[in-house]
Amino acid sequence: MKGKIILAVLTLAYSLPSVANENRLSDTTTVNYLLEKSKQLIGNDPEQAIAYSTVAKRISDEIHFPKGAALALKNKGIVYYTQSKYTEAISYWTQSIEIFKSISDFVGISNILSNIGVVYHNQGDYEKALQNHLSSLKFAEQSGDKL
Repeated sequence: MKGKIILAVLTLAYSLPSVANENRLSDTTTVNYLLEKSKQLIGNDPEQAIAYSTVAKRISDEIHFPKGAALALKNKGIVYYTQSKYTEAISYWTQSIEIFKSISDFVGISNILSNIGVVYHNQGDYEKALQNHLSSLKFAEQSGDKL
């Protein structure tokens, strides 16, 4: 219940132009808070997880915080993945990749490509799964990620 109240207040605050310009919490801290809440709710309350991600995406766009926007889309994709709605998951993840590419976030790209590879593996399309995992590895290596 507390989470729904916070989400409602944030939504209202960002929908009122005068409040949005003067008393706005529109910074990366707010977006990161919304993203964290979204992640926490993915397994228990997917609708709320999507709601938090949607607000985080909107605020990220308003304050020109592309990493926040990419992570919000990633979270939405994870929600749909957990519901076995693979087409929707890939759609959100593809949008996320485009944003990660625009900011040269190779770790973000690698992570999403790996997620997409898992989807294709689950669907039995092992060739596409392998392609995505190999692409993921390439971006991980570019980022210096050794794991």
